Amino acid sequence: MDKENLEKLGLSDYDSYLEISIESLKNFLIRNKKKIITISSLSLALVGIYGAFIKDKIWQGQIQVVLNNKKNSFIDSNANILLEANPNLSEIPGLGLGGEGKSDIKTEVEILKSPSVLMPIFDYVKENKKSKGIKVSKWRYKDWFRDNLSVNIIKQTSVLNVSYKDTDKELILPVLNKISQKYKLYSNKDRNKSINSGIEYLNDQINIYKKLGFDSRQKLMNFSSENDIFARSFSTKEGVISIPTIEKVRIDALDKIRVVNENIKVINRPEIKEETLTQLASIILMDGEKKVPNSDLTNLDKINTELSKLRTIYTKKSKIIKNKEFEKKIYINSLKETLKNSLNAKKISLQAIINASTKSPSILFEYSELLRKNNINEATLDKLNKDLRMLKLDRELIQEPWELITNPTLLDEPISPKISSFLMIGLLGGFLIACVYSFYLERKLGIIFDKRVILNILYKNEFDFFDLSIYKIDRLEESIKLFLKSLDNNNEAVLVLKKLGDNNYEKIEIVENILQKNIKANNLIFKDSLSNLNENDNLVILLSPERIKFDEIYTTIENIKLTKIKSLKWLVV
Repeated sequence: MDKENLEKLGLSDYDSYLEISIESLKNFLIRNKKKIITISSLSLALVGIYGAFIKDKIWQGQIQVVLNNKKNSFIDSNANILLEANPNLSEIPGLGLGGEGKSDIKTEVEILKSPSVLMPIFDYVKENKKSKGIKVSKWRYKDWFRDNLSVNIIKQTSVLNVSYKDTDKELILPVLNKISQKYKLYSNKDRNKSINSGIEYLNDQINIYKKLGFDSRQKLMNFSSENDIFARSFSTKEGVISIPTIEKVRIDALDKIRVVNENIKVINRPEIKEETLTQLASIILMDGEKKVPNSDLTNLDKINTELSKLRTIYTKKSKIIKNKEFEKKIYINSLKETLKNSLNAKKISLQAIINASTKSPSILFEYSELLRKNNINEATLDKLNKDLRMLKLDRELIQEPWELITNPTLLDEPISPKISSFLMIGLLGGFLIACVYSFYLERKLGIIFDKRVILNILYKNEFDFFDLSIYKIDRLEESIKLFLKSLDNNNEAVLVLKKLGDNNYEKIEIVENILQKNIKANNLIFKDSLSNLNENDNLVILLSPERIKFDEIYTTIENIKLTKIKSLKWLVV
């Protein structure tokens, strides 16, 4: 069989005897099922007995502690504002300000796991064990904590769950009680000191900004007095700002001039409607909340009334109607001139205000800088005073920050050993041991059970072989005829057959009969030995791949290499 056909069978990637297919694994388990069942059952029984009657029972208890105090919720709600205004406060060790973030809680939990807090508990357990005759000289805190304690935050909460397990059931609750007492003592250890440090820091900052505020305010007042500038405060979305009064007057005048100019543009439009003009006139001719009388407006109203009556009697082309409309245009033009004169007069007055209130840019810039610095100092001082009040209130409201949700409790049943787990371990362990032992025995016997291992050996040694095992018995004769055609036809020597393997006798006998039938009888010789072979002989080795030994096939291969046979074929039956 050539390499292409071998690859079609998926055999070219079998590099060693240890390559196991699903089929070969299945056959392996079937061949060794008695040993596997026996060893697995024995392991299951032994491990089950050990877990149920020999191994010490492990008991567990737990407590739950809240790491934050609900009574400090007022301080919690303002803590972020305080830290934002004074970032340096966060550098004071232990200053939680009533509300700790996730990172602070994680740090706290790690501290609670450390020997600095739990070493007295460890010493208590050691003394207890020692009093019962248990050697504790080689005990280490790290090992004890890993094997016996669990201290973790419950997800999405600030609840600390503490679990302790031990083979001594009577020791569980005393240990948990001591842990809870230790945590209560630790909870307020450094808090008062930290808050006092924060208050001291804020007082220092307040004194600094009081002096800065006084100096900046004095400079601002002196400059305002010298330059006749006074400030007014205005509320905006960004907060309260202050600008000079004189500058506000100038800005207001500029805004009004822009409005006057726009009104003049509207009046000068040729297409302006009478209704728009009269409404605009009503606005422009106002003196505060009082309307100023105007003869043009009065006459327009009178003419419009007369036109309404005349149109009911006369047509548009009548002379009377036309005269009245001409008169109306005169009054409209007169009204426009009156309005423009009024607006121009107002514009002159506003420009005079602008000229009188204008200060040089350098003076206004210096004033703005002094005003900005003074506002910053005052705002900072105000925040510092608020933060100080918050921190003092936090000190007054300080309570026991941690409380027990549950008292120390002991589980009713031991957590270990779990019989089901032991039985599973025993079953799996026995199964693995049985498989390894069976594999070892098969390897020791040197028997090959997988045909693909045989084919791989032939392929690796570059032998030509013909696999008859893939054909059914009724197709064997056709396949053997094809095989005989592949032999050296120019060679008139005998066909020498050698049989390897001690199984599949029926199929080998059928193959022998077919060979006898298709060649002359005197040219077919069966030999058990490969000695005295002529180099012109056609050597065919009948190979039964079931239960053939490694030694047998390798010995045959080595002997073949010593001969000078030119025509060699392997028939895998």
